[in-house]
Amino acid sequence: MALVLFGVAARIMVVSSIITAAVPLAAVGVLVVLQALTVCRAFKGLLRTASTIESRGGRSHERLSSEELERLPRFNFCQVENIKESVLTNCTICLDVFQIGDSCKLLPSCGHSFHTHCVDNWLLMNPICPLCRTSIAAAAADHRSTASAVQIGI
Repeated sequence: MALVLFGVAARIMVVSSIITAAVPLAAVGVLVVLQALTVCRAFKGLLRTASTIESRGGRSHERLSSEELERLPRFNFCQVENIKESVLTNCTICLDVFQIGDSCKLLPSCGHSFHTHCVDNWLLMNPICPLCRTSIAAAAADHRSTASAVQIGI
């Protein structure tokens, strides 16, 4: 009888050892699968963003030329007393507040504005709005005039 109990105890120990090793391995496997799904979802989002840029007439892989960059409307920032809360009064690239007289550039495709020196560097590398990712390449090519004065928030 003692031999039978010893055999059962040995089997229980072997099964518990297998379970002790298998559970962490299964948990690691589940984590690897979850990570793979997360990465796939992120790439799917990037592909969706790229297709949105293309569907809006954007040239996602082409840069803006200097001529196209110069055609974008510029303005000098001026304070407006009754400014709407929804209008941004800071450059979202450098996070600095617009000061009176700052040279700013308006992106005609989306209406966002930035400091000229901030957005020019961005647009030379990426023909999309740094805030909403709307393509501005087609709008820059079509826009022929430069704005001399723009009031924001009226």
